[in-house]
Amino acid sequence: MGRDLKKIDEDLKNLEDNTTTSIAGINTRLGVHTTDIAGINTKLGTHSTDITKLQQSYKGLRTTHSGISTSLSWMSNSIAAHTNGLTGLAASLTLLTVGLSIFKIDEKGITFLGATREFPWKKHIDELQKWRLMESQTQKESREKKERREKVVDDNFQHIEKLKETEQTVEKLKQRLLVVRDAADAERRRLEANPRMRTDRGIDDPVPLVRGVASEVTVLRRALRELTAAL
Repeated sequence: MGRDLKKIDEDLKNLEDNTTTSIAGINTRLGVHTTDIAGINTKLGTHSTDITKLQQSYKGLRTTHSGISTSLSWMSNSIAAHTNGLTGLAASLTLLTVGLSIFKIDEKGITFLGATREFPWKKHIDELQKWRLMESQTQKESREKKERREKVVDDNFQHIEKLKETEQTVEKLKQRLLVVRDAADAERRRLEANPRMRTDRGIDDPVPLVRGVASEVTVLRRALRELTAAL
């Protein structure tokens, strides 16, 4: 028996409606996935910016440390150039310069007399550097690696801020060393202006002839001891 034409028409209409609904659902899901991918790209861009800022902080810290070394070297050369007639002062300030130049500060810790005291965030910085190296070696990362990298950056935001505080502390130390250098130069000029005050008997002599110099160097030695204790 043949099928009724009206029934066939209704079946075709139902099939058409179901197909249209299915396609609309697929398009909706595709739109959601597109939004998710855009969100992932935005997160990756944000973390890349954080890593770039961290690299800039490292560079600034190294530059500041280089400035300290330059200041110490300048101070040492200035004193060495005027040792004649200023034996006690020159020797004492040279010792001070050597004492201040035997420690090193970088983003991972402080090295003093060959012993390194690491900052508590060193392991986190090492982790960030490892991920930065992997990023430069390949542009393709699996989803698992991306999630791990994002977690490392998010978990160590406070350590990045601590690094910036350390950079500011080193800059303050540099300024204090410059003050010491200027004080030494002022004392040298004062002694050179009055030849009668020149003597080969420095502050280590039982009876130093230049009381003012002895007092200044005593202050400098005390400052060095306090700095050593602080480190």
